[in-house]
Amino acid sequence: MSQMPDVTGSQKAIIPGVLDWVGMSDVEVMLKYSHNSNSHINTEMSVEENQLGNLYIPAKSSVYVDLKDPQAKGIHMSRLYLILQELSEENFSLAAAKAGLDKLVDSQGGSSENAKFDLEFELPLVRKALVSKREGLRHYPVKLEFQKTANLSQYIVDFKVYYSSTCPCSAALARQLIQEHWMKQMEGRQNISAEEVGDWLSKESSILATPHAQRSEAHIRMALDFNESNGFDFIDWIDAFENELGTPVQAAVKREDEQEFARLN
Repeated sequence: MSQMPDVTGSQKAIIPGVLDWVGMSDVEVMLKYSHNSNSHINTEMSVEENQLGNLYIPAKSSVYVDLKDPQAKGIHMSRLYLILQELSEENFSLAAAKAGLDKLVDSQGGSSENAKFDLEFELPLVRKALVSKREGLRHYPVKLEFQKTANLSQYIVDFKVYYSSTCPCSAALARQLIQEHWMKQMEGRQNISAEEVGDWLSKESSILATPHAQRSEAHIRMALDFNESNGFDFIDWIDAFENELGTPVQAAVKREDEQEFARLN
């Protein structure tokens, strides 16, 4: 079979020029990730059994290099794709991402010196209920971005955590209505027992208003220096932010979980 033509290397550009970034987006890949987190994705396994497990997560990737040679006809696009596939076949880590950036630059035979790629996916995690032993599945939008240029070497972890928040203004207005209702019903009475107060509070007719709560979104975006970090575990970071917020959106709930959720709000 005769050698097939390669216009990228054998022909010069008719109109010379350079490109900051050129590549492809929405490439379908698989992310293989080994984790040590207490979060897990297999409901048939206990947390302990799945502490040292592999997650296989469908993802989409965008990958780009620069084109610094003004005479080059273009880049070798298929080489970028194959490097992404190589990354999919091994356990993903910070070291693998750094090596992948170097491979992307080297794959262009001197026509490029900068590279970047990202991975975007829905992270499935089984979450425990607040009090009961129930569990439920939650999906977290995550995006990992990696970039290497002459002046910058960094990666970005971007994710969203959904949580419940109660409006403090609404809560204050609700308390005012309840207070006014209490004062009106107890007008003229001098002695009121604790039992009467408790009985009054337990009645639906006594609580004239409740504050409104809403689903809120915490969008966390962290830019980190490759040279100042030895690794990352984005599952642990999601856990940390949820614990700090205190009221992440729940999956499976029983009455005791619902009551605890209300208390936390």
